Amino acid sequence: MRSQSDGASETSGDASARFDRSSIQLRPLAERGSDLHVGGVRPLAADRGFQHPDLPGLADAIHQARERGAAVVLLLGGHPIKLGLSRYLVDLIERGLMTHVATNGSGIIHDFELAAFGETSENVTKWIQAGQFGLWRETGRLNDVIRQAADRDQGLGEGVGRVIEEERYPHRDLSLCAAGWRCGVPVTGSFMRCRRLTTDDRR
Repeated sequence: MRSQSDGASETSGDASARFDRSSIQLRPLAERGSDLHVGGVRPLAADRGFQHPDLPGLADAIHQARERGAAVVLLLGGHPIKLGLSRYLVDLIERGLMTHVATNGSGIIHDFELAAFGETSENVTKWIQAGQFGLWRETGRLNDVIRQAADRDQGLGEGVGRVIEEERYPHRDLSLCAAGWRCGVPVTGSFMRCRRLTTDDRR
């Protein structure tokens, strides 16, 4: 592979020539602002703010599945966390109602930021337009955690949960990853929604 000094053009096969990272700047989280702060996380209490006719049947199905020893897998993206529902999700893990939690990168980031800094969820439109989306110094600590997990042969959620617990992050009680680590429930961070799950998929 030739370097630019050897005459390689911007359109050559050299990926580093096509992507100049020198202009990327990590800025402090304090400059970002967050849509969710720890005070906005909903308390774990009886809440009749959301009702759906299928909820009672779903709750019964989960209880029946766990009573007979069947697995119950929770699939979610980052929105339940950024909308302040972490206490409800942690409660499901701690009560043994979920046997596996599968999320994506967004879920891991929101979970980590909330546990570490007590805030999460940036203004997507604002920071994409500014070319700064996701480029925050403190959140970059997550990359170190991921590398450490790989060195220990741990999964993504497992490694993040371990660090949150062992380093006693100030809001670790709100972390799904930490709850999974404490309770021995796998939390994975590689779930990608490829298509809608239909009734036929469950047969």
